[in-house]
Amino acid sequence: MANHLKKITTRAKQLRKSHPNTSWINCVKKASAEYRSGSIGAAKPKKKKAYQTGTTTKAIDKRIKAKAPGKRKSATGRKYFERRANRSDMPGTLTGVSSATLTSALKNRLKDQLGKQLVKRETATTKRDRKAAQKLVSDTKSKLRKLS
Repeated sequence: MANHLKKITTRAKQLRKSHPNTSWINCVKKASAEYRSGSIGAAKPKKKKAYQTGTTTKAIDKRIKAKAPGKRKSATGRKYFERRANRSDMPGTLTGVSSATLTSALKNRLKDQLGKQLVKRETATTKRDRKAAQKLVSDTKSKLRKLS
């Protein structure tokens, strides 16, 4: 059941418990009206994504290690969010890594995954599990072929 439906039905149950003579349909209508107004099930605030704007120079990025994009505190004490590419390094980015090194690392990782999936396929006890494991094996093999 969807999350919003759970909230509506639980609120309708509470209303029904406090007003036993009210019909279930009316309780659901009242609960859904409360949900729409925002009094129940208020949305949680979204976290800011660490994306970068602007451009940067790879030669400079190789030399200087910068902080990750995110919250900063200015000299005056105010807080701000830094996402400029020439002021921060995105963690996990490939600046300074050659494509050959990256592809060989990816191939090795896929080969390890493939080995584990083959073992899982052989040790599967049910037909459904074997089929699911074979699907994973096929996907991994196709990814390996694309890298070659």
